[in-house]
Amino acid sequence: MVVPIPAFLLDVFFVANIAISLAVLMVSLNAQKPLDFSAFPTVLLFATLFRLGLNVASTRIVLVHAS
Repeated sequence: MVVPIPAFLLDVFFVANIAISLAVLMVSLNAQKPLDFSAFPTVLLFATLFRLGLNVASTRIVLVHAS
């Protein structure tokens, strides 16, 4: 969040974020029992922190390169 990220790399991270979200959704929908996906809270925490970092990085790029 402190180091500036190039716009292309930020786009790649946004695509990875969507892919991770879809993977978590598919795994949670296919779980037969709640304990089948017992790592869900941890995965949700890291996905949320990753998304928060992307929001900060994209806001920084917009504010630094604003005309």
